[in-house]
Amino acid sequence: VPSEIGKLRSLVEWTLYSNQFTGTIPSEIGKLTNLAHCILSSNQLSGSIPSEMGKLSVLSAWYLYSNYITGTIPSEVGKMTSLMYWSMPVNMISGIIPSTIGKLTSLVWCYLYDNQISGTIPSEFGRLSSLQELYLSTNSLTGSLPSEIGQATSLLELLVHENELNGPVPSQIGKLTNMVEW
Repeated sequence: VPSEIGKLRSLVEWTLYSNQFTGTIPSEIGKLTNLAHCILSSNQLSGSIPSEMGKLSVLSAWYLYSNYITGTIPSEVGKMTSLMYWSMPVNMISGIIPSTIGKLTSLVWCYLYDNQISGTIPSEFGRLSSLQELYLSTNSLTGSLPSEIGQATSLLELLVHENELNGPVPSQIGKLTNMVEW
């Protein structure tokens, strides 16, 4: 993906899914401040997620699944406060889920499964009152399920299988009375 993408300042929707595009996501993506939908799934994109993604404050849908993305999730993702649909499974993302995830109060779906994410599940997921689907399975997450997850009362699906989680299941899970899949 060429750095010249940053010149498309009026771009609202960037949809290149299900192709064979290669290359990295350039830092110039941060200049696309009108971008509401970024759908680059099922390609051969590689490299890391640029921290400049945090400048995309109107982005509501970010689909990057089934690529070769590496590196960590930048903490700047917490600045993407309009984000509702975040789908990044089937990549090679490593490191931790940043605690700034708790600032994504519009988030409805969060799909980060089938990566190499480690560390604990951030308690900040409990702050996300709009969150309905949280898929964190098939990673290397450790520790226990945070009790704060019981505060995310809109949660319908919580998938955490195939990790290294341990300890007791928090009693607060009983507050998720709308849950249909766990």
